[in-house]
Amino acid sequence: ALQKLQLKQKQDLQGLVKPLHAAFHVGNAKVRLDVAVKKIKADKLQKEIEKLKKLKKPKKEKK
Repeated sequence: ALQKLQLKQKQDLQGLVKPLHAAFHVGNAKVRLDVAVKKIKADKLQKEIEKLKKLKKPKKEKK
């Protein structure tokens, strides 16, 4: 009887661990996605800044 009880407890624990594990992985994926999105936005912003700098430079040429 004790062995059955321990087995049941173990299964209950595993039943709890799996959703937690899944939530953890989803959370990790979300964090990675957020970081990736922020990096992409930063890269795009950097490129826009570079473009603007290049556009501004020719206007300041001395003739």
